[in-house]
Amino acid sequence: MISKSEVSELFIVLFGRPTEGEGNTYWVNESSANGWGMIETSNAILNLDITKSFLGETLNNNESFVKHLFKNAVNLTEFVSDEQKAGLKYWVDLLDNGTVSKADLVGHFVNAAKDPSNAGANQDLFNNKVIVSNYVADTIAKLPLDGLTPDQQNALIQKTVDIINNVTSNSSSVE
Repeated sequence: MISKSEVSELFIVLFGRPTEGEGNTYWVNESSANGWGMIETSNAILNLDITKSFLGETLNNNESFVKHLFKNAVNLTEFVSDEQKAGLKYWVDLLDNGTVSKADLVGHFVNAAKDPSNAGANQDLFNNKVIVSNYVADTIAKLPLDGLTPDQQNALIQKTVDIINNVTSNSSSVE
């Protein structure tokens, strides 16, 4: 079974947005009912048609997929330093070599983001995003999407993305 925070971690990494209460509770309950951990839950989310539609071609290119995870987790979009390039290569190689599935990679990626040996601004940023996602899950049961046009739905969902995008590594960004 995974926790509310772990669902938040998955949504941040996969979608770059917080969870609402109903969605978060659904995945906590689903993981509990099926005996799933982080990787199995990640696999279930990745296999949803809506996830496949959202990720689109990103799912068909390992490097694009890993860059998507980095962007969502720690706002990293340019891999310029040798350390950043090596990190990107490490994760892409795991997929390219068939060492892990995308669901496995997401689980390992989240665990790496939380690993105390990776302490610093990126970890603070990721942790702050999780705090905000948990707050949203506790505060908003469900986005009121019913009756809205697709454009209106997308605009409302984008507001939740904007909430996460305004989080920084500074603890004051979650107050």
